[in-house]
Amino acid sequence: MRLAEKNLLPPRHEIPGRLHSMGLCLLVVTLGLCCRLAPLGLPLVVRKWSGSILWGAMFWLLALLLTGGKSLRRTLFIAALGAGASECIKLAHCEALETLRRNSVGHFLLGQQFSWLNLIAYITGIAFALAATRALRARSERPV
Repeated sequence: MRLAEKNLLPPRHEIPGRLHSMGLCLLVVTLGLCCRLAPLGLPLVVRKWSGSILWGAMFWLLALLLTGGKSLRRTLFIAALGAGASECIKLAHCEALETLRRNSVGHFLLGQQFSWLNLIAYITGIAFALAATRALRARSERPV
């Protein structure tokens, strides 16, 4: 039996969509890193919240990769769960996590302080990414 028949790989017609999602995810990560780390002269509030909103959008795109976009509810659930878990891990303070947080990359990825406002920013990013996904799909399905 072929791998595609066992649902381990997406059918061939879905691979371009997944590659598109992967490319968008890399773009969102790059934009987020630029907003947060590049010396663009952005005000602190713009750097902080644009990065957090893009973090949420990244979780939407990762969830879209996992689900293939077949189920809106499942994709939303996975995106919200991932974003929520990434914020809730800030509440955990075991030695291994604290060691990672002392490293600049670990500090950047794990963060230190839980914030409900971050969760709101992540959900906002998920909502923007969902709206953009729907708009792109509607545009691609329109007859030319």
